[in-house]
Amino acid sequence: MRKTITAICTVLILLASGKVAQACSCTVHPVCDPHRYLDADFIGEVISSENVKYQLFDDWPGVLFQVRVLENFRGNQKVGEIVKVFTGQGGGDCGYRFKIGSKYLIDAAEKDGGFETGHCTRTAPIEESQVELRLLRTIAAGKKVPDLTGILSQNIGLTPETSENKPFSNIRVSLQPVAGGQAFESTTDIFGSFTFPILPSGRYRIHLELPSDFSPAWSNYSGFLRDDRLPLLIIKKSNEEFAACHIEILTETSGSISGIIQVPGYKSNHWTVEANSVDTHNEPEDTVGEAYPDAKGFFRLSHLPAGRYAVQIVKRGTFIESAPQIVDLKDGEKKTGLILKIQ
Repeated sequence: MRKTITAICTVLILLASGKVAQACSCTVHPVCDPHRYLDADFIGEVISSENVKYQLFDDWPGVLFQVRVLENFRGNQKVGEIVKVFTGQGGGDCGYRFKIGSKYLIDAAEKDGGFETGHCTRTAPIEESQVELRLLRTIAAGKKVPDLTGILSQNIGLTPETSENKPFSNIRVSLQPVAGGQAFESTTDIFGSFTFPILPSGRYRIHLELPSDFSPAWSNYSGFLRDDRLPLLIIKKSNEEFAACHIEILTETSGSISGIIQVPGYKSNHWTVEANSVDTHNEPEDTVGEAYPDAKGFFRLSHLPAGRYAVQIVKRGTFIESAPQIVDLKDGEKKTGLILKIQ
């Protein structure tokens, strides 16, 4: 059965042109699934492009790329063959922005004698696809894939303006069975990848031996993490063959600022706490972090890099805010006990 690219597109009105724009949002890929790829997977070199009418949306412009197949893993395309790859123009239509002359791992669905791919697939430059290529070559060779493969990365550009991820190598990863027994261990390689070839079915707690100034911030099976806590991982094998789980974990600096807010007639859904970078006069500039206080007014601003911050509470949808408190934060430092007030 032909697979399709799964994406959700939110409609926005562009008043100047009278047309609509689409905001791309991808559905979550299953964490554990031996068939998580589309119809075809191959390494291709992009050699040319032309604008075409794209059928994903009515009258939406798309791009047709001519791609030379360099290595094939799944599908009927042959090495050396030039195939057609359709996609959108990028942005709201979830199209993938290929560069002429570059090489990519292309994960695509069959379409009109060619292929269709986009932002919501596993298509990516080959230099960013080494772990996926390893798995695809295993599948192409008819071998069993590991029960769990993971990628651990670190955000090394966490500032108000930039974000840059790179593999987190040489980190020990352990899985502790909830039911008890000996933990399973692995260590991340130069790609940030860790592998557990064989795992019994069950529930596991994931433990990462990270440097003290980093902590988990996001994972592909739970989204953004509350209090840096990774949820339980469930390994469930089909007919006790293999689980084929694939998880991604992003870490960020572990600095944090926590405390309580004191507001007359406080209602938690009305207020936000902001951590802002400051100028040379300690005046607030860009918002680096936000937190939503709980019912008792407790807040925690997580994953803040070292620096000086103006911390204040803001009433949503208004210009009401508290006087900022200046807080200096070191790498990985956890400041507690801050009290923010509005009289």
